Amino acid sequence: MGRVIEITGVAGVGKSYIIDKLAKQNRDILLDSELVDRYRLNDIRLLIEFFKIERPLDTLRDTIRLSILLDISLFNKLNFIRNTIKKIGKSHFLRYKFGEDRVVVIDEGLSHLYQNVVSGKKQDYSMVLKLVDRILLSVEHREEIVIVDAPFETIYERLSRRGHRRVNSENIVEFIDSGKRHILELKKRFPKAIEISNWKDMEHV
Repeated sequence: MGRVIEITGVAGVGKSYIIDKLAKQNRDILLDSELVDRYRLNDIRLLIEFFKIERPLDTLRDTIRLSILLDISLFNKLNFIRNTIKKIGKSHFLRYKFGEDRVVVIDEGLSHLYQNVVSGKKQDYSMVLKLVDRILLSVEHREEIVIVDAPFETIYERLSRRGHRRVNSENIVEFIDSGKRHILELKKRFPKAIEISNWKDMEHV
């Protein structure tokens, strides 16, 4: 397996911009979308990969418990379970099946679960974060992590302008605050994660 880098950060922080810059800077980078197309990693294929991990039923149970704790709609809970299974399946594929000696950049991989659980509503996230920890521990998360950050005002302006499917206008502040708190939790658990706030910081990745 080559080098796998996950890009994470609060919604509206500019992850897509960073990924686009990376891809243009280094033509040897394989983007998430290209990986999915090249290896035909559809939902069924990723589900099969998910069930190849150790103790998949325990991980599935934790994922369902986690979705139940989230203050989001039933549709979003089901979508959360589906996307989490896909993230884990993709991680397993990259570790055991991917043979190219290339840099793979994953947009919102497993480490992004710390952001996926943010609802924009006030709630106690202590148990939620424990379950996220357990899921990442169960799959032995090893990917490199790059955390993209930006000032609160910048994120607020972007989310206010473009919106977000899981947050309405009156909850944007809580959404951003929770997201930034969860970034701190992510950094505690993955102290080697690289944090960047502008394009020049990418020189250290």
